[in-house]
Amino acid sequence: PTLTDLENNTNEITNPSAALVGDTTLTNDPINLVQYVYIAVSGNNTIDHTGRKCYTVVPQGYIINPLPTVD
Repeated sequence: PTLTDLENNTNEITNPSAALVGDTTLTNDPINLVQYVYIAVSGNNTIDHTGRKCYTVVPQGYIINPLPTVD
């Protein structure tokens, strides 16, 4: 869900329909705020010194607009 997760190879999203993404500290911020999920695109040809496949980071932007509150 975050760039730090991608770099540390943690919190991999294995089930997109159950993923909790977004910055929860941004509540009550303006709508149309772009947030990102970071995707590592890799191949089988190159491996780094830790044994992890080399990858390119692809940030996938999305906008979540909350439902309006009805009084």
